[in-house]
Amino acid sequence: MPETEAKVWGSEFRRRSDATLEAPELVRAVQHSFDVAGVTMSDHHEEARRFLKHVAKEERADVVLPGAAYTEKSATYVNTEGRAQTTARAVFPPGDAKEDWAIVRALSAHVGHRLPYDTLPALRAAMYKQAPALARLDAVEPADIKGVEALAAAGGKLSGDPFGVAIADFYLTNPIARASAVMAELSAFKQAAAQRTTGTHG
Repeated sequence: MPETEAKVWGSEFRRRSDATLEAPELVRAVQHSFDVAGVTMSDHHEEARRFLKHVAKEERADVVLPGAAYTEKSATYVNTEGRAQTTARAVFPPGDAKEDWAIVRALSAHVGHRLPYDTLPALRAAMYKQAPALARLDAVEPADIKGVEALAAAGGKLSGDPFGVAIADFYLTNPIARASAVMAELSAFKQAAAQRTTGTHG
């Protein structure tokens, strides 16, 4: 692994030839990487540290990678209409954090299966070769009737049970949100407001 990549994980990562860390070691290595990079810990980074400690304590992850937020990378998305869309990076990731594809590319070389792209344009060229629809931005791909027919042939019966709410708590829908002090506060505020609500409220 190049020094610039190993720097993300700190000296503990470089000492391990198999590139694996136990959860507590991982937290220490990632925290050390902040010191190596000279990053000033903001509220955002403190939230990240709390999340890493939560993951290590609960042993819910073997590896945590310092990926960039959606505002920190140029990316391709497909919206609910099936339209491919691209976004432009608004700000650079903090410290030595990297875009997701760059992390995967670095790890691929480390494990001996180097992926064949080193730049975002090269990655997108590979994506478009595998999924040409991604290159047709803001276009809706015609639906294949065979997919609808296969779904209909699957059968099944509807029950008489009423539909329920799929999301019990909007503010705690994923591990990162559940480890966030801000989201916990919003969730508690919403629950308290709901308990004060009576049948006369709207």
